[in-house]
Amino acid sequence: MLEIDTGRAIAASLGQGSAALLRNHGGVIVGKTLRQAAVLAQVLERACRLQLLAQSAGVPYHVATAEDIRRKQDYIYSDSSLKAYWDYCVRLVKRSDAEAAEW
Repeated sequence: MLEIDTGRAIAASLGQGSAALLRNHGGVIVGKTLRQAAVLAQVLERACRLQLLAQSAGVPYHVATAEDIRRKQDYIYSDSSLKAYWDYCVRLVKRSDAEAAEW
C-alpha cells in the first residue's frame, strides 16, 4: 500500500483478526510467522471456495455455533497443525517441481 492512512484503515479492520479481504485487491493476511501467514492464506482461500460452492448449491446448509468455531480454530490453528500443513504443502511442491526439490 502506498498511503499511511490506507495501512491504518486496514490495521483497524483487522483488529485482532488475521485476515481482511480488500475489494479489487485480494487478501491481507497476518501471522506470528511467515509460515503461519502463508498457511492462513491457503486456508482462507479454501474456505472461501467452499463457501461459494455451498451457496451455489441452492439448498440450506449448516452454520456452526460460535463454540464449535472456537474449538475448530484452536485445533486448526495450533502450532502443530500449522506445521503439519506447511510440511504437506512443501512435499506437494517438491513433487510437482523438480527444481523446487533442490531448495
